[in-house]
Amino acid sequence: MDPIITEETIIPKKRHYPTIAQGFGIFGVSILIQGAVGMVLGDLMRSQPSLGAFILYNLSLGLSILFAWKMGNRTSLEPGPFPLVLVPILILMTPAISLLMEPVIELIPYYKEFQELFAGMLGENTWLIFATVAISAPLLEEILFRGIILDGFLKNYAPTKAIFWSAVIFGLIHLNPYQFIAATLIGILMGWIYWRTRSLWLCILIHFINNSLGFFMNWIFELPEDSMAGTRALINNDSQYFTMLGIAAVIVVIGLFSLDRLMEKATPVV
Repeated sequence: MDPIITEETIIPKKRHYPTIAQGFGIFGVSILIQGAVGMVLGDLMRSQPSLGAFILYNLSLGLSILFAWKMGNRTSLEPGPFPLVLVPILILMTPAISLLMEPVIELIPYYKEFQELFAGMLGENTWLIFATVAISAPLLEEILFRGIILDGFLKNYAPTKAIFWSAVIFGLIHLNPYQFIAATLIGILMGWIYWRTRSLWLCILIHFINNSLGFFMNWIFELPEDSMAGTRALINNDSQYFTMLGIAAVIVVIGLFSLDRLMEKATPVV
């Protein structure tokens, strides 16, 4: 029997920008931009590392967004709705997820060089560090990784594939194994929420809570120097620590179930 010829077999389906390969291309361009900007700001990075890191981060991500924007011929960015009913759940869930990720992160061998490198890059100006990690990062990274990259992936691939690969690229951009795990896992959550709601605002909120929590934990408490995830050592009581993990797991399970139900009612998948 001769195959049925349709319009789709003659005219290939149009690919939206970016594809997965192009998403990795954005990652590569972003690293090159960061390296070039870092060379230009070399003297400032050495004399005023906090200010240098702030400028380096914002300029690099801004140029990366501009590159992806131009490559995709985009004319607008829709941040989507901001369903307030989901906010209390996300506020409870995000710290719980961060806590549950710690045992996984601690499986990676500790390298003092990583901690010293990133601490040196950020410097000691507390509020510039906060502005970089808790204000600029949630805004700029969500525009790039959910608003542009994942948005394009969802138009080209099944949701599971799109969310997974966008989260992997999001993890890689952090350039160290400790943050790769955390960023990839939280990226999957944010990708799922973006797919269900098309809300960048909710992703920015999760990102802000996660980064702010890490910032204040390191600022307020003297975390152990030989760990990248020090809640267990900070508590110094295994029974209390594992109780906290159990409570966190319950919060996450109930939170995911509640989010699924509420998103189904409030915002259908597009």
